[in-house]
Amino acid sequence: MEKTLVILDPTLRGGFTPIPNAVLTASGLSLEAKGLYMIISAFVYGGGTFPGRHELAKVTGFPVKKVNRIIEELEREGYLSVFTPGREDECKKRH
Repeated sequence: MEKTLVILDPTLRGGFTPIPNAVLTASGLSLEAKGLYMIISAFVYGGGTFPGRHELAKVTGFPVKKVNRIIEELEREGYLSVFTPGREDECKKRH
């Protein structure tokens, strides 16, 4: 007999985003960086694409400059690589 999972809590119906424990427990990563990593992951795992900085600013309520600083932190700590579409070779050279 086939079973069906029914999610009753409307909060949970929006889906789930897997977050690596290494990100959550990274002592050198700010709480803001961990949060932004989770938001970026939600976009990607939700079937979307990597959000732009203005979209991230809108979702977080942070100014774009602050989003940029947090993205720089994620890059510096090795949790994120940012490259311009069409410049994938540039990204490969950095890693």
